[in-house]
Amino acid sequence: MRHGRRWWLLLGLLGALAMAPRAAEAQEFDLGAGADYWTQSPGMGIFSFGLDALWRVAPGFQLGFKPGFFLTTSGDIPAGIPIDFKVRVNVSSVYVDGFVGPWFFFKGDAVRIHVGMGAGLRFGRLLLGGEVSYLNNGATFGGRIGFQL
Repeated sequence: MRHGRRWWLLLGLLGALAMAPRAAEAQEFDLGAGADYWTQSPGMGIFSFGLDALWRVAPGFQLGFKPGFFLTTSGDIPAGIPIDFKVRVNVSSVYVDGFVGPWFFFKGDAVRIHVGMGAGLRFGRLLLGGEVSYLNNGATFGGRIGFQL
């Protein structure tokens, strides 16, 4: 075999090893949406949409974050961007979340702290649950629906 062909054979073998499938790792991504009622302002609804990205760090325990977008039913504060950092504990088909993070409003107070917890049930890839949280001088109560990707 000529010297040049050996290099091509070696490069081909290394390329095939680099592209070989790896063992499957448990990665879970949940896409969810929710509607919340904010008690600070009577009659004001907050409709939030978020992408939950959670990574399993131990059996039944996940860490992640939930960036998103929200709209309100108030003309004073039309919209904003929530960013929550999450901890999730999974026990069989039940999950419990804890979260905290800044919510950026496009008008009025620029940044508000958001902290809360949620719980729900898994039905296969479907997640149904509720959340209770605190958002700058008022509580929020909401429902959540999600899909595991």
